[in-house]
Amino acid sequence: MAELRRLLIDPLRINKSSLNNNIIDLTGQESHYLARVLRLRYGDHINIVDGVGHLWTADFIKEDLIKLHSDLSNPEVTESKKNPLICLAVVVPKQDFDDILRMSTEIGIDVLQPIISDRSVVRNFQSERVKRWDSIINEAVEQSEQLWKPKLKEIICFNEWIDIYRKSTLMALGTTRIDNAIPFESLLNDIKDDLNQICIAIGPEGGWSNHEIFLAREKECANVLLADTILKNTTAAIVATQIMSSWRRSLNSF
Repeated sequence: MAELRRLLIDPLRINKSSLNNNIIDLTGQESHYLARVLRLRYGDHINIVDGVGHLWTADFIKEDLIKLHSDLSNPEVTESKKNPLICLAVVVPKQDFDDILRMSTEIGIDVLQPIISDRSVVRNFQSERVKRWDSIINEAVEQSEQLWKPKLKEIICFNEWIDIYRKSTLMALGTTRIDNAIPFESLLNDIKDDLNQICIAIGPEGGWSNHEIFLAREKECANVLLADTILKNTTAAIVATQIMSSWRRSLNSF
């Protein structure tokens, strides 16, 4: 039997179904997606995920309603969060940030941190653009059939990001043309201590400023190489995500 298509619904909305005979009200966009995009008919099944590790099967019972097959407290699938968390901080480029969000989510990133650097081209972000980012992540979670939605953090400056993480976190800076930089894979493979998360920052097309490289060195943030060539911001972000995801998967294969 083919896997059912998925719809990601906020946990708070799913929780309300316990007060309404396991019925969830759909938004106009969700109704359009089920009826017009997926072409479901009333009575057809769909999987519902909450983005925090749970899945239920539901019936499309009306244009704006679905009903869970089981109670809220009895999901059909429950999945624990993978450890350690893998985090991607990216200086938002003028173009293609949507692709970074989509592809890194599909690969399995846990935390997405947009940042502004000394050489950022884009510095002002309208609320509508941030809403669109969240929508792109939702669609990527559904498409890639994941149970956990990445956390999209508020935009901050690089110097704020470098001060956030401390204990049980490995910090790395994607760099080029720096003598002491090492391959990112080598850094991960040499880890001997238990870590809560791995974080890497990807800079702008113009590269990190000397001031930012100095700040990173002060905070013992490792300089890492992602390839033997010079990568665009977008490409580097996806390569870094894949490296972290593959490394974590290898940890769980033993």
